[in-house]
Amino acid sequence: SNEIINNAKNINQLNNTFSRLYTNTKEYDLIRSRERNIETKRLRPLSFRSYNCPIETPEEIMKELVSIHKRTEYYALCSGGKDSISVGHWIMTNFPEQFKGFVHIKTNIGVKKTTDWLIEYCEKMGWVLKIIEPKPPNVYDELVLKYGFPSAGAHTIVMRKLKYSTMRRFAFENPHRKFNHSLISGIRVFESSRRMNNYKGAIQRDGNLWFTAPFFKKSDEWVYKYLLTNGLKRTPVHDILGMSGECECGSFASYGEREKLKLLDPELMHHIEYLEDQIQLHGTPLAKKYPKWGNTSHTPEEVDKIMKDLYSKGIIDKIKDLEEVVCGVECGAGTMRGLKNV
Repeated sequence: SNEIINNAKNINQLNNTFSRLYTNTKEYDLIRSRERNIETKRLRPLSFRSYNCPIETPEEIMKELVSIHKRTEYYALCSGGKDSISVGHWIMTNFPEQFKGFVHIKTNIGVKKTTDWLIEYCEKMGWVLKIIEPKPPNVYDELVLKYGFPSAGAHTIVMRKLKYSTMRRFAFENPHRKFNHSLISGIRVFESSRRMNNYKGAIQRDGNLWFTAPFFKKSDEWVYKYLLTNGLKRTPVHDILGMSGECECGSFASYGEREKLKLLDPELMHHIEYLEDQIQLHGTPLAKKYPKWGNTSHTPEEVDKIMKDLYSKGIIDKIKDLEEVVCGVECGAGTMRGLKNV
């Protein structure tokens, strides 16, 4: 209006304001162009972005991934739990040409039975399975000796080192995959009240790294029905732990989980106890404050300090969003299933 123009210090200031508004909204306008049935160009990666589909059925989510975002290679992230097995099977069934296989992250702080079971199950089903792991493989041990065992507040730190960086390296290891992939995730908005409060979108990306969650609006009942109807199985570890056990970093350890791990994977529990001893012998002063797996609560100030020690500011700003994409209920991050194991 004339009043706004008159109140502006000068016309350049006004132009700059509208220029910033255009920069912030042009991607939104491109996405909405689907409603006008006009051709769109591939969106330029602008850090972390989430996209809400107008109709969030699996079919419509994937339709948008193909027609708007031009993603043509799909890799199903698989922890061995019901969500990742089900969504991977659905993608394989409905997009057989684009589906390139399951991807399992061997965190090296997970229950070995889950990884072993998944390898055997995929062989039995005739499914392609790629096993990837962090670099260096013992990155969790290094983090623990420097900062102590992770708390719930520090989960994002260990998540990025164990999972996110590993996924990114896999997605970018060849140019064709880098510019055409989407990592298929089993995360769902109804997994927990925590995830409902942090709802972002079924399609998300961080620069050139893309994630898609076709089952994002599906309930537990729907997923279990899909699993049973299609004769699928999940890791038997789930029956004991209530999750896949792919990552036992301890951030969300629940009461009695230590005892369950001793039964499920004595070697893993022995390694955790070894790390507890090593912290006392060789850990930093900060690590010695948190020498006990599953019984840790870093202060917000300590978490900030660790973040700044490990990551640049740009990464810190988006790392919370990444946690919602990378870790679902099978990890425990989705449920906040417990903060202490005593």
